[in-house]
Amino acid sequence: MPERPGPVPDVLLVMPDTRLRALISAQLQEEGYDVLPVSSLVQAFRLLQRGVIPRLVIIDTHGLSEYGEDILALARMTLSPVLLLTSAMQPNPIPEDKLKVHPHLAILARPFAISDLVQNVNTLTRKPRRRGPHVSTNDSA
Repeated sequence: MPERPGPVPDVLLVMPDTRLRALISAQLQEEGYDVLPVSSLVQAFRLLQRGVIPRLVIIDTHGLSEYGEDILALARMTLSPVLLLTSAMQPNPIPEDKLKVHPHLAILARPFAISDLVQNVNTLTRKPRRRGPHVSTNDSA
């Protein structure tokens, strides 16, 4: 008997920084997204292995102890688009030749405004932007 598919959140948010994870999760929820926030790639791997199928995976590479190959392994586990949030010091943690491993891998390098992140999420999930009361273009991540 085939295994029943897992829950389908709009966004699986992998972000080690607790405060930033809460801020971005709240903003995406304000925009109408169902967000499943986790602090590590290990937690994200476990969720995907249990059958969670997000519409988009966002991975903040800043502060992750896992890197490169682990990010690619996670990207290979899902057909969902993957958005990497990178640090200004290392704007691309994955070598160029390996970026082609996943057909929908996008990079948003710091510094960026929260509105830039929301726009990327809207584009990658193909969701029209909701006219919410609470989008600030001055907040930077």
